[in-house]
Amino acid sequence: MVLDNAALLYQGNENSRPEVTAFIRALTGMAERVKIGILLTGHTSKTSDDTVSKAGSGTTAWIFAARSVLKLESDGDEATLKLIKSNHVRPGLEIPLEWQGGVLVAKAPPDSLEERARKRQIDRLIFERVGQAWAAGWPLSASAQAGDRYLPKALAKRGGFRAHEIRAAMALHIEARNLQPDRLPNKGLRGLRVVRKPEGLKSYDQSF
Repeated sequence: MVLDNAALLYQGNENSRPEVTAFIRALTGMAERVKIGILLTGHTSKTSDDTVSKAGSGTTAWIFAARSVLKLESDGDEATLKLIKSNHVRPGLEIPLEWQGGVLVAKAPPDSLEERARKRQIDRLIFERVGQAWAAGWPLSASAQAGDRYLPKALAKRGGFRAHEIRAAMALHIEARNLQPDRLPNKGLRGLRVVRKPEGLKSYDQSF
């Protein structure tokens, strides 16, 4: 059961250790009686210094009276759920999250078949569109100043991919010299052109 959030449900003094401890113990007792897990959400301390004791707003009892504490940290398109306190396992577990359809979900493990298939699909999309754009005389660019020709912006949301995924794959292929910034003959426009396809994509019939 998710209780969202502590500020709406708790009417006592958030800085009172005895009051907060009693509140957390009441929730723990409820969970044990009906055999469920209860997740209480709350805001982090405005003076957070990344220590466990400063993870919650108010008294440290919000942290130390709970069985486990998870901290959600967001950075743009991605987020991480960290286990910073636990009575039963060693803290330190981190769960990478990403936005999918407006919901944060756990990212697939880097070496999973799903993740590798997703990266292959991104690569195929990049090389197909870069080749087509160069041939059409309107090359996609690696520069964010290129407006609608900026490759991550142009390809974002196609096939459910996000700009940061496109940007990361683009950077890897430029570094590997599979893609190269160049100037389009007779037009002066600079953009990306395909130099060579990665080995894993050569079996696909792409029009470059």
